[in-house]
Amino acid sequence: MGQIAANGINIHYDEMGAGFPLVMIHGLSGNSALWADMVRELSTQYRTIALDLRGHGESEKPDTP
Repeated sequence: MGQIAANGINIHYDEMGAGFPLVMIHGLSGNSALWADMVRELSTQYRTIALDLRGHGESEKPDTP
């Protein structure tokens, strides 16, 4: 698990595995937990990165739009 600051907002991500990177992005009203099973499977061959978009999951929700 990790966080990165982007435009003043902390964005949460989970990273697992090594190799060619695959970025997993959830849809509306989802979060990175949606990808948990897929990340475990794919991380045996790839570097998987599942993130929570701003205002979702463990990422911060800004007060401004």
